[in-house]
Amino acid sequence: MSQRRASMGRPQAKQDTPKPQQGAAAFTTAKKYPKRITLDLTVDQHKALKLLSVGMDVSMADRLREMVDQLVTDQKRQSELRAVFGSGQD
Repeated sequence: MSQRRASMGRPQAKQDTPKPQQGAAAFTTAKKYPKRITLDLTVDQHKALKLLSVGMDVSMADRLREMVDQLVTDQKRQSELRAVFGSGQD
Protein backbone atom coordinates (compact mmCIF):
# COMPACT_ATOMS: atom_id res chain seq x y z
CA MET A 1 0.00 0.00 0.00
CA SER A 2 2.84 2.44 0.72
CA GLN A 3 4.26 1.79 -2.77
CA ARG A 4 0.94 2.76 -4.30
CA ARG A 5 0.84 6.08 -2.42
CA ALA A 6 4.37 6.91 -3.48
CA SER A 7 3.41 6.55 -7.13
CA MET A 8 0.35 8.76 -6.68
CA GLY A 9 2.48 11.81 -5.89
CA ARG A 10 2.36 15.14 -7.61
CA PRO A 11 1.69 14.99 -11.39
CA GLN A 12 4.71 15.62 -13.58
CA ALA A 13 4.80 18.73 -15.78
CA LYS A 14 4.75 18.19 -19.51
CA GLN A 15 8.23 18.26 -20.99
CA ASP A 16 7.21 20.38 -23.99
CA THR A 17 5.61 23.18 -21.94
CA PRO A 18 7.72 26.35 -22.36
CA LYS A 19 8.56 28.20 -19.16
CA PRO A 20 8.58 31.99 -18.84
CA GLN A 21 11.99 33.54 -19.40
CA GLN A 22 13.69 33.80 -16.06
CA GLY A 23 16.99 32.70 -14.67
CA ALA A 24 20.05 34.37 -16.18
CA ALA A 25 18.13 37.03 -18.14
CA ALA A 26 16.14 38.14 -15.10
CA PHE A 27 19.26 38.09 -12.91
CA THR A 28 21.26 40.17 -15.42
CA THR A 29 18.52 42.81 -15.65
CA ALA A 30 18.15 43.01 -11.87
CA LYS A 31 21.91 43.28 -11.40
CA LYS A 32 22.31 45.95 -14.10
CA TYR A 33 19.33 48.01 -12.91
CA PRO A 34 18.95 47.41 -9.15
CA LYS A 35 16.23 50.06 -8.65
CA ARG A 36 12.72 49.93 -10.08
CA ILE A 37 10.01 52.58 -10.28
CA THR A 38 6.39 52.59 -11.38
CA LEU A 39 5.32 55.49 -13.54
CA ASP A 40 1.72 56.25 -14.50
CA LEU A 41 1.36 57.97 -17.87
CA THR A 42 -1.56 59.40 -19.77
CA VAL A 43 -2.45 57.76 -23.07
CA ASP A 44 -0.88 60.70 -24.94
CA GLN A 45 2.34 60.53 -22.88
CA HIS A 46 2.62 56.78 -23.50
CA LYS A 47 2.06 57.25 -27.22
CA ALA A 48 4.69 60.00 -27.40
CA LEU A 49 7.24 57.92 -25.50
CA LYS A 50 6.50 54.90 -27.68
CA LEU A 51 6.98 56.93 -30.87
CA LEU A 52 10.26 58.40 -29.59
CA SER A 53 11.50 54.95 -28.67
CA VAL A 54 10.48 53.22 -31.89
CA GLY A 55 12.03 56.04 -33.92
CA MET A 56 15.33 55.45 -32.13
CA ASP A 57 14.96 51.63 -32.16
CA VAL A 58 15.26 51.38 -28.35
CA SER A 59 12.91 50.21 -25.63
CA MET A 60 10.83 52.75 -23.75
CA ALA A 61 12.75 51.89 -20.55
CA ASP A 62 16.08 52.55 -22.28
CA ARG A 63 14.77 55.86 -23.67
CA LEU A 64 13.62 56.94 -20.21
CA ARG A 65 17.04 56.05 -18.76
CA GLU A 66 18.71 58.14 -21.48
CA MET A 67 16.45 61.10 -20.66
CA VAL A 68 17.25 60.81 -16.93
CA ASP A 69 20.97 60.70 -17.73
CA GLN A 70 20.61 63.82 -19.88
CA LEU A 71 18.70 65.60 -17.14
CA VAL A 72 21.31 64.74 -14.53
CA THR A 73 24.19 66.06 -16.64
CA ASP A 74 22.46 69.15 -18.11
CA GLN A 75 22.94 71.98 -15.60
CA LYS A 76 20.85 74.46 -17.64
CA ARG A 77 17.88 72.09 -17.73
CA GLN A 78 18.23 71.44 -13.99
CA SER A 79 18.09 75.18 -13.34
CA GLU A 80 15.00 75.54 -15.50
CA LEU A 81 13.24 72.72 -13.66
CA ARG A 82 14.18 74.13 -10.27
CA ALA A 83 12.69 77.47 -11.32
CA VAL A 84 9.42 75.75 -12.20
CA PHE A 85 9.21 73.09 -9.48
CA GLY A 86 11.39 74.51 -6.72
CA SER A 87 14.67 73.27 -5.33
CA GLY A 88 13.20 70.25 -3.54
CA GLN A 89 15.01 71.23 -0.33
CA ASP A 90 12.11 72.38 1.82
